[in-house]
Amino acid sequence: MCRVNEESEKKPDPKPHGWNWLKKPWAVVVAVATVVGVFFLNINAVLTNARTFPSEIRKATDQFTSWYYDDDAWTGYWTSEPEAYVDEADMKLSQFPFGLYMKVENGSIDGMIANQEVCSSVPFDFVLLSGHVDTFGNSATVLAWDTLEGHDVYFAKLRLKMDEGIMTVEPIEGTARMFPKARIALDPNVKEWPSEFCTGKQAAEIKMVGRIAKEQQAKQQTSRPASKTPRR
Repeated sequence: MCRVNEESEKKPDPKPHGWNWLKKPWAVVVAVATVVGVFFLNINAVLTNARTFPSEIRKATDQFTSWYYDDDAWTGYWTSEPEAYVDEADMKLSQFPFGLYMKVENGSIDGMIANQEVCSSVPFDFVLLSGHVDTFGNSATVLAWDTLEGHDVYFAKLRLKMDEGIMTVEPIEGTARMFPKARIALDPNVKEWPSEFCTGKQAAEIKMVGRIAKEQQAKQQTSRPASKTPRR
């Protein structure tokens, strides 16, 4: 009787993987040494890029926000009495003195504001202005405030709306009497706050008050009955 020898099936050897060389210790050492060597050979460039990368991001962000909020269009001296327009009458600006200076960076507003009420109500030529341009860039919300006797005093909250070179100033909260609604325009010839704003206005007001007082005194003298000399 013949016995048949059954041959066990042999499984084929797996194909060698392309990354098996990493399992060899000497290969790992060489790879790590190469990476470290390249890093130290370029350490100066790596460190320079690491330092400048955040500043470049910040610079790009500032440029974008400055463009988005249109900083240049807001910055400058706005007044009811500009001197650079031939069609000032058609602009229908306010008939009372009003000045507003702003410096805008990335939508953030810092400046000063004054009118006749400010000149006569506070011991300064202006009060401070701070706020931010609104989301769509054509309006802003600001606070008129200053420091009096060591305390921050907030006079009014104002809404500024800009449309084709004309700005409307409107009170939202606070002393509306001190900041009535005004319509002003940018004066391109004035690059900073005019220090004579209140000085000139106050001098004119003092002169006008003095003239009115003299006129009233003269009227009183002419209307006073002449004294009669008693007969002897």
